[in-house]
Amino acid sequence: MIYRRKNQAFTIVELLVVVVVIAILATISIVAYNGITGDAREKALQSELHDVQTKVMVYFRDEGQFPASLMDVGVENDALNYTSTIDEFCVEGSANSKSFYITESGSLKEGECPA
Repeated sequence: MIYRRKNQAFTIVELLVVVVVIAILATISIVAYNGITGDAREKALQSELHDVQTKVMVYFRDEGQFPASLMDVGVENDALNYTSTIDEFCVEGSANSKSFYITESGSLKEGECPA
């Protein structure tokens, strides 16, 4: 003989288990997403620093000196800090609580511009 339940509904315990599992999966997804977006911000900053370094070096090749500001090479990013002397320059920016800088040598380093 086959017994069938009169009500074929889920119990409250089964529903709570499903809700908890969904909450755990959502939490894992949000943490992973935040990590990925943070890495993307850092990579975008590093790419922008390389682009700025190229523009500054082209300006130096054409003009014989480093530009007075980044606006002289068409960069209007207030988040970047630019310093220059007669024979060197440094561009610095930060993303995701990390600072990076690049100099005329073209090497991108983590940290702040040397004094």
